[in-house]
Amino acid sequence: YNCERLCNALKRVKKFSNWREPIPEAYYPKLDSLTSSRGWPPRQANMQWQDLNRPVDGLNVTVAQMELWRKNIEEAIATGQPDGSKRPLDIDTLGNMIESSMLNPNLENQGVRVTSASIESAAGPSNTLNTYWMQSDVEFSRGLDFSDRGPVYARNTHLNHRPYIYRLERQSTESTFTIPFEQTFRDISGETRDLTNPNYCGCGWPQHMLVPKGTEAGVTYQLFIMLSNYELDRVDQEDGSVMSCKEASSFCGLRDKKYPDRRAMGFPFDRPSANATSIEDMVRNLPNISLTDITIRLQDVTEPNPRNVLP
Repeated sequence: YNCERLCNALKRVKKFSNWREPIPEAYYPKLDSLTSSRGWPPRQANMQWQDLNRPVDGLNVTVAQMELWRKNIEEAIATGQPDGSKRPLDIDTLGNMIESSMLNPNLENQGVRVTSASIESAAGPSNTLNTYWMQSDVEFSRGLDFSDRGPVYARNTHLNHRPYIYRLERQSTESTFTIPFEQTFRDISGETRDLTNPNYCGCGWPQHMLVPKGTEAGVTYQLFIMLSNYELDRVDQEDGSVMSCKEASSFCGLRDKKYPDRRAMGFPFDRPSANATSIEDMVRNLPNISLTDITIRLQDVTEPNPRNVLP
């Protein structure tokens, strides 16, 4: 999100911690909820938090309650367990006080060394990612009632990027964080037009939004790579390979299963390093970590999606 803001000449998101102060920046999400048929309203500049009392939705939360809940968490951190004992505080422990997740620390991976890292793309030089605009057809039957008139399509223009390959020989499309464009909405290819049995697996970050937009002049970013010990990462259970569609397990978890990674969310950036004050220090101290400068350049062209249904 911060990367996309920087590409649009906006500053990084500022920390917000005082619920009694106004929020200086406006926000226009332009999002709708298909389940409730409601739109997310915009937030004007300098709006202030207010008590929420919405009986129809069973919501009654005050600013004072939010402050009390935060104070309770801060007191629990300061005082420790009921018997007075304490445990190391990491992002998972904090997360488990608010919402369930899993645990684990440790950065080292003995015996593994990253000697170099780069990105290769057929559309440009090494370590340069190219973005562009694509026009894709979206089928709108999900969440909307068009009776028996058949499917309704809309063509929208969205950001995409040229496929690239890490030197690790891993396709960018194989990310466990993203899902294909078709799964973002509904697969509108010829085999899946049966609305009584849709192939819909819509949880995941859209593959076409994996790379920030960049600028036509090119924006420099740092690509962080870390090889970790799978024996310390894995969770003993069935993986997502038995699922019926592309699973973005790193983003969504697995249905009816534990999250498939024992490490803390945000690892290895879930807590300050014990022996490094910057990412550069971390790279110098840990041979299984690499940092590479790359460029993201926007090609201001619009191309049709080759899988479009409409001419």
